[in-house]
Amino acid sequence: MASTLRHITTIGNSLGITLPKELASAYGLEKGSLVTVRPTKEGLLLQPATVVSALTPEGTALAKDIVRRYRRAFDALAQEKRKVSGR
Repeated sequence: MASTLRHITTIGNSLGITLPKELASAYGLEKGSLVTVRPTKEGLLLQPATVVSALTPEGTALAKDIVRRYRRAFDALAQEKRKVSGR
């Protein structure tokens, strides 16, 4: 797909760009879609964001992994909460 020149515009108190409908459609983007913007040596990289719901098997596995990895931190926070609550 050929590059396209776009103007930066004001959107509320922010700046934004519009995407041609054909380009957005080609990448599965629509109004409300999330994208990640990352600086690179060549410029800004814009990519569709991947959002995983904890209700899916993939999301459940990710949540379990986070709990396993940070078990000590969660336990410490739970102990601290008990100390504060049980004054």
